[in-house]
Formats: sequence, C-alpha cells, structure tokens
Amino acid sequence: MTSAAIQIDYHDSNPIWSTALDKPSVDLIYITCGRIEYVKQTLPALFASTEYPFRLTIVDNASTDGTAEYIYSLKEPRIARKIFNAENLALTVPTNEFWKRSAAKYVGKIDDDILVPKGWIERLLEPLEECPSVAVVGCFYFNPTEDFEYEKCKHNIIKVGRYQLFLQKSVGGACHLARREILAKAGAIPEGLPMVSATTTYQKRLLRGGYLVGYRYPLVVAEHLDDPRSGKSLLGSTYFKYAKDLWAKRGIELNGPEDIRKIGEYIHEAGVRAFPSDIAGGRAKRLVRRLRRILGIIPG
Repeated sequence: MTSAAIQIDYHDSNPIWSTALDKPSVDLIYITCGRIEYVKQTLPALFASTEYPFRLTIVDNASTDGTAEYIYSLKEPRIARKIFNAENLALTVPTNEFWKRSAAKYVGKIDDDILVPKGWIERLLEPLEECPSVAVVGCFYFNPTEDFEYEKCKHNIIKVGRYQLFLQKSVGGACHLARREILAKAGAIPEGLPMVSATTTYQKRLLRGGYLVGYRYPLVVAEHLDDPRSGKSLLGSTYFKYAKDLWAKRGIELNGPEDIRKIGEYIHEAGVRAFPSDIAGGRAKRLVRRLRRILGIIPG
C-alpha cells in the first residue's frame, strides 16, 4: 500500500489499551467500498455488540456514496485508525498492511455486510486463549437452521480444553479472530487472487502447519446481510446490481429480484456439502488425530 494511494486519519493516542492491560489485546479491521446502507447498520452493531476494549481500523476504498463522509464523522473511542484510499485496493492489500502494523495479540476482520452478535469477541477469544495451537476462530455467518446439520458435522467438533471448536479448512474472512503470532510466521495473504480464494488458501496453509482453524461451537452466529434469507438484506433493491455481478462470477445469473432465491439455494447446498467434509479428507484427518494426541484434545 503506497502512501500516494491513501490519505490517513490517525487516532493512535487512543487510551483504550492502557486501561485494559488485564485483557488480551485485539485489533480489528473493517474494509468497505460504496456500501453506505450496510455500513450504517454494521458499524453501530459492532460497537454495540461488546464493551471489550478492541481497537478498530476502518478502511474506505474510494467510496463515492457518502460512506467516507459517514466514517469520518464517527467519534467512537475504539476507532484507532481511519484510512481513506484514493483508489479501490480491495481487501487483501489493506489486510496484509494491517497485520504488519498491529502489535496486538489477536487480530480480526469484520466485513461490511456482517451484523455481529452480542459478546462475539469474548466467545471467540475463549478457545484462542485456551490453546496456543488454535490459529483462527470464526463466527458462523450462514443460516444455522438450514446450513448446519449436527449429525453430519459432529465428527468435526472437538474439545479444546474447556471449549469446543467446529474444525474447518477455512472459516473465510467475513468475521473472525486470529492469533497474530501465528499469522506472522505464516506470512502474508497471497495477493492477486479473489479474497475468498486467498483466504481459503491461506487458512489451509495454517492447517498444514499444524494449527487449528474453525468456528466456535456452540455456533456464534453472525447475520450476513448479503444472504437473501436475512430479513435486513438489501439485495432486492439497492444492491441488486452488486449482487448480480458478484453471483455471475459463481455461475448464477440473476435477472430480477425474484431470482434472489437462487442465492439462498446456492448457500444452502454449498454449506451442507462443505462443512461436514472439510476435515474429513485423509491428510487433514490424520493431522487432526495427531494434534489431538499432542495437545490432549478429545473428541466432542
């Protein structure tokens, strides 16, 4: 990220950490571009979700719809840094830069279309604090009723000390916390790939390195506003063109708001298919057995 591409509003005098030395330090990043209607829902929800003393970096990727002005106006004390890019640098470059700048024990990422639940930071921190080999813990941002079947998934749910983790090859990048020390050893997220592919590739790298990646269990459910099953989704109106372009890349053609149900069907089929089998493959399954022996982790 070059200095010529960005304007930065720093708030590094933020006193939050100095009054919270008894808590693990947490830095979060929130990246957006031209999604003002989502930002006005998800940022206030983030601040209201917890009193935990996290520090937030907000990145605006050259929005022209009032998003940058809205972010600039925010006075929340947990905002540590605001970055206003002169061009759209997407997600990977700002995330890698954020990791390099952070000195926190844990770093996390929240997408601009994710409504986080109450107490999510505290819940995700529990397995991370319990076991040093847990690298990434995510909120579940699919539909827990339609996209999660316990009987098909229970073989991937393990105990990590006093807590449980639903193991995955990747929990995506929409809403998670990660151990920064492990990320520093693994290096940067690969650039030049779509963020979803890059995140999946990166988290698989962590798994091959002997670390654990998964959703907190019982599931900590975040609401995904780009899922048409969300009652707050704007896909049928303001963001239909955005949705059309996004889902066309997945081979789903949307020709009118009534076709939104296709996205729900896709998410359901992908979710049910992927989650039970994510750690079921031979090499990954052997790795998990070895980790259980080393760490004293027993099946859930």
